[in-house]
Amino acid sequence: MSEEMALITIYSNGVRIYTTMDPYIQETMDNVFMDEKYFHDDPNVVQHPQAGMTIIDPSNGYILGIRGGYGEKTASNILNRATQIERPAGSSFKPLAVYGPAIDTHMITPATVYDDVPVYFLGLDKPKYPQNFTRTYEGLMTVRYAIKRSVNVVAAKIYMQFNNPNITLEYLKKAGIDRDQKNLSIALGGLEKGVNPLLMSAAYVPFANRGVYYEPISYTKVTDSNGSIILEKKPGFNVVYSEETAFLMTDMMKDVCRASRRPGELGGTAAKLGTITNSKNQIIPTAGKTGTTDEDKDRWFVGYSTYYVGAVWYGYDKPTLIQGVPNDDNPAALIWNAVMQKIHQNKDPKDFSMPSNIVKEKICVYSGKLATELCSQDPRGDASFYEYFIKGTEPTEKCNVHVKAKVCKESKDMWGRNLLAGENCPQESVIEKVFIQRLVPFRPVNYSDPYPLDWIYELPAGEYCNVHGSTSHSADNVSGNANAEAGIFNQEY
Repeated sequence: MSEEMALITIYSNGVRIYTTMDPYIQETMDNVFMDEKYFHDDPNVVQHPQAGMTIIDPSNGYILGIRGGYGEKTASNILNRATQIERPAGSSFKPLAVYGPAIDTHMITPATVYDDVPVYFLGLDKPKYPQNFTRTYEGLMTVRYAIKRSVNVVAAKIYMQFNNPNITLEYLKKAGIDRDQKNLSIALGGLEKGVNPLLMSAAYVPFANRGVYYEPISYTKVTDSNGSIILEKKPGFNVVYSEETAFLMTDMMKDVCRASRRPGELGGTAAKLGTITNSKNQIIPTAGKTGTTDEDKDRWFVGYSTYYVGAVWYGYDKPTLIQGVPNDDNPAALIWNAVMQKIHQNKDPKDFSMPSNIVKEKICVYSGKLATELCSQDPRGDASFYEYFIKGTEPTEKCNVHVKAKVCKESKDMWGRNLLAGENCPQESVIEKVFIQRLVPFRPVNYSDPYPLDWIYELPAGEYCNVHGSTSHSADNVSGNANAEAGIFNQEY
């Protein structure tokens, strides 16, 4: 159709545009984005906080609602923060750049264990990089836990295992994000070219849709006044991940949205706001990932149910430290929760389907291997946990991190750990305790490096009671880890 004919068709005869927009969803988003309580204005910042949000149907790629900014829309062709901004995504990018590809290539499983300790990936003469948001290090943890608590060190270690940075880029491209960044910061969402809520919600569709990506579309067809089709739009699609990978990633990101399932363990980074209920107060299964960028200039939350995928960015148009928000709150997740809670009111709880070749094994959360009786006696609580695996990737070896040792309750080291009992320790002073012992010992690179938080549970290997004048040591006072007893360290964390 020529330009002249197109103008005549539109302005003289009229056209019908069949949009994918859901009026109820769009109205719900509009109401939230016009409510000041979701935008924490602060007198110290000249700018008003802003946000952008998109909601997509994961079954077909239809864009059901778009909101480009706070307040009433008073003009045309203004900045749409849902589709036009380019901002770094922080940790919400980790599932796309690191965990999804690593699970899909069978490089890791949800139970793979890494040691969260200080690292120097920019060089030993540079500051520690990356550091965790909390500026602390927890020690041995599974991939599942690292996703739940958004641990930067673990994401970086996994990315560094890729033998080719193009692996990340290829997976991103299949999920609709075309980039050429080949440095470590991409693993943490420190993007040279940023993203927007539309790109992020579409990139998360494969997690909600058995690994299949749909190109997001906003209309299905355009007809003339007689009903003849002028334009027709069908979303392109492709497979990003296997169905099994999508299930495992979703199951791990469920933990982001809920309190801990193990006593004494921290909940997910969106435990308060990632949970939604319907009108019957039934919990709707959800999964998602928070994101916070350097210097706290951007907040993200991308979360989904089987019905909808929603992505929210929150910040200032001129990147500035976000003010007026409590440290443990994520305003992007607050907006996401307000919208998703409303649009799920009449939805039944519907969980994500499990592929047939997913298996479950009882593992130790500090070794990633099959749990033993010692794992259940970990001083922090039962360390055994039922984990999902793609069939053929499940562990076959038993935990070799937990050990039991005879210690003297009257002697302690500088960390408060009881030292190993010597031959002169009286019987009434000797007790048995369960410890962990790293297969790769932690040794600080610099004197200022903090010890991981789990160091207080580490076996004080080679350190014997200094109270009762012990002069010789027994080889029988440590059990449960033959490799550790023999001084053999052959596993990388």
